[in-house]
Amino acid sequence: MKIYDEIIKKLNKSIECSYTQTLHIHMNSWPDNDSDSIVFMPDMAYELGAASMPSISVQMMTTDCSLVKENEILLIGKDIGQIKEDTPYARIIQLLVDEDEILLDDTIYDSIKCIQHSKYHVHPYGFMTRISVNSYREQVRVSKEAVRKGLNFSKIGAAYIKQYGVHRAVKAVRVIFITSLDYDYMELEKLAKQSETITKALDHALKDFQFNSLDSNFKEWL
Repeated sequence: MKIYDEIIKKLNKSIECSYTQTLHIHMNSWPDNDSDSIVFMPDMAYELGAASMPSISVQMMTTDCSLVKENEILLIGKDIGQIKEDTPYARIIQLLVDEDEILLDDTIYDSIKCIQHSKYHVHPYGFMTRISVNSYREQVRVSKEAVRKGLNFSKIGAAYIKQYGVHRAVKAVRVIFITSLDYDYMELEKLAKQSETITKALDHALKDFQFNSLDSNFKEWL
């Protein structure tokens, strides 16, 4: 799974140039609704990635442990309790996967799609995520109650790590949140578009491939 590596390298380089906080991973410390966490306008503290603001979601896989070394949560910008008004937002997921585990599966397409769709199964209480299926945009409504009770990106990141971690092929999850007003979202958007193009190409290739007869060319392409 090398097809995202160049994008991950570019992204990691841009992150190194920013003030990045490494957050503690608080596993099982915030309730999950097990369904969409609805936050109505009167109950909302603010929106991350509001309509007129940058709003980016992207996930990438790699088998290179030098790019994603371990479970990690990073934050560039303010944390949830520090934000007072609508602000730009980006959530990036980088996954270290075991290619052999994926290729052992008779239904490789389903295996990869299940990993990709993990983002749709994270529903922290008071954190209503609206993901555009056909693009890389992602907006979040944060409730006043959640802010008051101490919701933060450490807890949200841990929920993503837990959800992706249920897949045996996933060995490490790196979650990056960006809320900084000064970040280069235009460059990040370009990388997100490139990643989206690769993901669509991968989906198309997997759909058309006979999964029970993998050849070396296909393995190399992954």
